[in-house]
Amino acid sequence: MFSSAQVQSPTESLAAIKQVLAQTGPAAGDAELIDQIRLLEEIKAAAAAAQARATAAFVVSQRAGHVAAGVAAERVGRGVAAQVGLARRISPHQATRYINQAVTLTTELPATFERLASGAVPEWRVLQIVGQTSWLRPEHRAAVDAEVAPRLEPLGHRQALDLVKKIAYRLDPPRLR
Repeated sequence: MFSSAQVQSPTESLAAIKQVLAQTGPAAGDAELIDQIRLLEEIKAAAAAAQARATAAFVVSQRAGHVAAGVAAERVGRGVAAQVGLARRISPHQATRYINQAVTLTTELPATFERLASGAVPEWRVLQIVGQTSWLRPEHRAAVDAEVAPRLEPLGHRQALDLVKKIAYRLDPPRLR
């Protein structure tokens, strides 16, 4: 459907995919409609993974550019959330939260990220896993990732979060005061 002669860049490829999706009509029968619904859900997850990857790369690029330009250390990264917010059509506050989630997901939860990129689990569940592991040290987050990611697909949302919490508390039990 898309030849290399038709589409030159990743951005052009994404624009073409968006156009195809916008023009896709309903399927002929119920079985095909269900297949479309499932495939579209998988596409949404893969798109969310691509967006997280692009966001994390943008953050790294912007920070490196600021450092190279001699921006004061306390100002490095300023404005990044505003740009991401504009691109995502969300507030800078929401963008800051999303940036943190995207960076954590792409750098510290690689197996969970891969499940999202493959379309096996929805973005909402993956971002909740990021949140449920945010208090862990990186090595414990990596252990949760390795243990949970292969088991995510058949689990419901609540089951997945309960499993993450169980493993997280086993690895780093809450300290009694």
